[in-house]
Amino acid sequence: MGGGHELYGDPITPERGKRAMRTWRREFASD
Repeated sequence: MGGGHELYGDPITPERGKRAMRTWRREFASD
């Protein structure tokens, strides 16, 4: 995966980044 840091600091769509981070964290925890 190449774009985790990109979601961390999304100045254009911070809400989207927060949502993506939640999904990413959920997937990571599921593993």
